[in-house]
Amino acid sequence: MRFTKMKKKEVDSPEDIISGCVTARRKIMSGIGGAHDANRALFDVSFSKFPSHWAISLSGEPTIYPYLPEMIKLLKSNSEVKSIFLVTNGQEPAMLSQLARKNALPTQLYVSVDAPDEARFKKINKSLYKDGWKRLNRTLALLTKLKCRRVIRFTLIRGINDSEEFFSLYATLFEKSRSDFIEVKGYMFLGASRQRLKFENMPMHEYVREWCKLFAVHLKNYDIINEDYLSRIVLFKRKDSKYSNIIAQK
Repeated sequence: MRFTKMKKKEVDSPEDIISGCVTARRKIMSGIGGAHDANRALFDVSFSKFPSHWAISLSGEPTIYPYLPEMIKLLKSNSEVKSIFLVTNGQEPAMLSQLARKNALPTQLYVSVDAPDEARFKKINKSLYKDGWKRLNRTLALLTKLKCRRVIRFTLIRGINDSEEFFSLYATLFEKSRSDFIEVKGYMFLGASRQRLKFENMPMHEYVREWCKLFAVHLKNYDIINEDYLSRIVLFKRKDSKYSNIIAQK
């Protein structure tokens, strides 16, 4: 795929996408109700209820969708929706600015980062934009102004982006964003990435934890507050952030 823009006439409406997601979710869930050990009462509630939590990610880059502000606002207008997560590679800072102007920011915004400088960014990310590194940095600078929960999601790839010589570069990038959280997640040897990386590039949780302990020394305004062994994640929180790591329900 080489294009980076979607014309409004070429894409589905927010209403169609949301409706399609609900229908597909019910189709996936439908078989559970027949299981011998299923709690029928809970199943009926879950099956009929509008989904409470929405993650806009994992199907390409969501910020190139031209109706993204309208879709987020439509979800926010539904009283049953408790949280909306948006995950971006940071290549469309103009769309993030548009979300802010239109009061369409998600509950939590993730920006994926996995390179310490421009040379390694081009090697690891292979952005379709020649100015991809500059775009990412504009996004990180923009985070300081966005009034929502902001998270840097850093994927740790063993032998690729984990050298201790990068600590100061990462610290500068992350501190500049003033993000509420930094989520360090171990790379998983899955999907198309297996064509470029090796099994040995996948760190175990113990490696992620020890790497974060060393990195923490370089972060003046963040503390390690949590970790998840199965997901291979270590979570940093900014010391002056007003947000808890637990999202309170409405």
